Amino acid sequence: MSFDQKKFSDFLRLDKGHSENTISSYLSDLQSIEGENYSIDNLNPDDIFAILKKWRANNYDTSSMQRKLSAIRTYYDFIQKEDPTTAVELKSKKRSLPDTLSQEEVKKLIASIDSTTAEGVRDQTILLFLYTTGLRVSELVHLKNKNILPKEKKIIVLGKGRKERWVPISTETLDQLVKYEAVRLKYNPGYQEESFFFDWSPRTRPLTRQDIWKLLKKYADAAKLNKNVSPHTLRHSFASHLLEGGMNLRSLQMLLGHSDIATTQIYTHVEEKRLIEAYRKFHPRK
Repeated sequence: MSFDQKKFSDFLRLDKGHSENTISSYLSDLQSIEGENYSIDNLNPDDIFAILKKWRANNYDTSSMQRKLSAIRTYYDFIQKEDPTTAVELKSKKRSLPDTLSQEEVKKLIASIDSTTAEGVRDQTILLFLYTTGLRVSELVHLKNKNILPKEKKIIVLGKGRKERWVPISTETLDQLVKYEAVRLKYNPGYQEESFFFDWSPRTRPLTRQDIWKLLKKYADAAKLNKNVSPHTLRHSFASHLLEGGMNLRSLQMLLGHSDIATTQIYTHVEEKRLIEAYRKFHPRK
């Protein structure tokens, strides 16, 4: 295979929060394209149209073709290259959101962590950070000390395509950072500005995306949430709760680091719900 299946699987699982069935389907789709003697890393629009022609000749339905195109789009998101499928127009399938947590469930998740230990303080900081900033897990593990600006109450994030954005930090998160700094100094007293912010653990090695996924699973089980909780679940919860509170899509797009507002529009169901509630509350003929 010309692509790294393990790294792509980790990206789907940890960054995108996809199920094992979806991951298996995407890998199978990309493998079948390579089986047609295409280079999956170097597809162009002409290749895509030729591939679509073969799919139609094989009587694939629209749903199957949409899934296969989605596998290609997601892979090009992973390798950070221009998406070759942009010229393709198939009837869009409504995108569904993964599980989100209620505000009460987030509280239960954070409360399930033993904050009397150094590791517990670190884990609380990580989970609170993911929920209150909406960062992708890959963005979180690559945060550097110089990116944390407590006096300005914000962080500087290096997102996809190496684009920088700033994200505000809540008062609760700032207070948690003070606790984290105290225990981190004990384990890593000589850290530098260029050091990764979460480049510490009692196991004396940097945390990885897989570590964060595992610790989140552990605490979700401890909190008895009975949901498929991934780092991406906290990102979706962050977005949904902001919209429920009244934030508009354009502002949310900036916070999430979406280059295209269409990506943020998967949350329109939250806005629609809020509009209906506002209508029923304020219209005299409701």
